[in-house]
Amino acid sequence: MARVLDLRVDKETLERDVPRLIEHIRPEWDPKTIRLRHFSDGLTNFLVGCYSQADSIDADPSACLVRLYGNNTDLIIDREREKRTFETLHAAGCGPPLLATFSNGCSYGYVPGKTLDVRSVRDDAVYPMVVAAMAKMHGIRDGSPAKPVLFETLDRWIGFCAEIMRDARITDRLENSVVPSEEGLSQELGLLKETLIPLGSPVLFCHNDLLIGNIILNESAGKVSFIDYEYAGYNYRGFDIANHFCEFAGINDVDYNLYPDKDLQMKWLKAYLKETNGKIKQKMRKCKITFFFYLGSESSLDGLYVEVNKFALASHFFWGVWALIQTKYSEIDFDFLGYSIIRFTEYFRRKNEFLSL
Repeated sequence: MARVLDLRVDKETLERDVPRLIEHIRPEWDPKTIRLRHFSDGLTNFLVGCYSQADSIDADPSACLVRLYGNNTDLIIDREREKRTFETLHAAGCGPPLLATFSNGCSYGYVPGKTLDVRSVRDDAVYPMVVAAMAKMHGIRDGSPAKPVLFETLDRWIGFCAEIMRDARITDRLENSVVPSEEGLSQELGLLKETLIPLGSPVLFCHNDLLIGNIILNESAGKVSFIDYEYAGYNYRGFDIANHFCEFAGINDVDYNLYPDKDLQMKWLKAYLKETNGKIKQKMRKCKITFFFYLGSESSLDGLYVEVNKFALASHFFWGVWALIQTKYSEIDFDFLGYSIIRFTEYFRRKNEFLSL
């Protein structure tokens, strides 16, 4: 059970604040030997790794991460749900332990390895590991109602956009872009609901943010692990897979020519169906997490291909709206508005093609 600590950690005073945190979660560490490693890949929060027992963070089995929540991220992230997700995934053997929460962040176990990149994510030796890890996560049942978060979240987020789109700094850049108005966002969302809900995509326990930076490859162990569960929860299978495919394009230098072609998708999806179809319910002996495997008698390979590519539109829409909100509130040095424009541009570029499948 994660500890709840009444303290705060600030970026400006990390050298002072982190040892105060560490003494609660790693009391065996000598404060004089604590080392910090800064990570810069996250777009929602500030992240620093902590280690003491080895020369590198990957070599220290007791290493941990300290994450400081981004400004106003509580508007888009349910922190209580994130905490439950951490506990669920750790109990199921799918993630590190949550060690503590504090007033403006949390600390959890470090996963050794390296993040995937635009080359390794499509490697024939690597993507089957991603398939297996995703299938395992999709099999989790934690006892809560399996209600998809996609459209509920988007309905709430679009409600924030009216004020954001009145900001002159934002409207000037949006004037000649394809980003819809608030009314246009609602219309497009209605179209997505009408198109995607009838597909009957199974509602499973999903990561919902499988960008390449959230997948850690441990080559020596021959496996991958997923990190960062802020958006995880029950959702449509098609969204989770499609979102991962969209992230083949990268994030700092986005190139949607890297979106997997049909041949690679079919190999990936065939491996996924092999992992999931025909399996029966299993229970972990040491926890109360039930693993559920969607038998998928109607999940033909061609049908899954159509399902996933239609949900790719929802991925672009989801992160396009997300980036609009981040434009106003985030303190991270990243062009969120530019990223929103990129996602909506790709949404409209592929819209007719994917809807016609």
